[in-house]
Amino acid sequence: MTSSNFKKSYTKENRARGKEFEELVGKYFEENGYKIVEKNWQAGRKEIDLIVQKENLLIFVEVKSASSKKFGHPSERVDKRKIKNLSIAA
Repeated sequence: MTSSNFKKSYTKENRARGKEFEELVGKYFEENGYKIVEKNWQAGRKEIDLIVQKENLLIFVEVKSASSKKFGHPSERVDKRKIKNLSIAA
């Protein structure tokens, strides 16, 4: 497999896996009384994975997954730049 084919395959697999986790997270929120307002909401080139609501509380959700903790917990991969982008998109 060439390097470019590996990258395409890896990216395709990551997107599929990301969608899978977004569905699981959405289901979790619904089971806990939240309404899914939006999925993969776009603001220009910025994206918010999920927007959920419960009563007057509106939550913007960034879904992260990891197959191992080699690179840290998924929450540790939401850095200042990502938080800023989420804030701009919201």
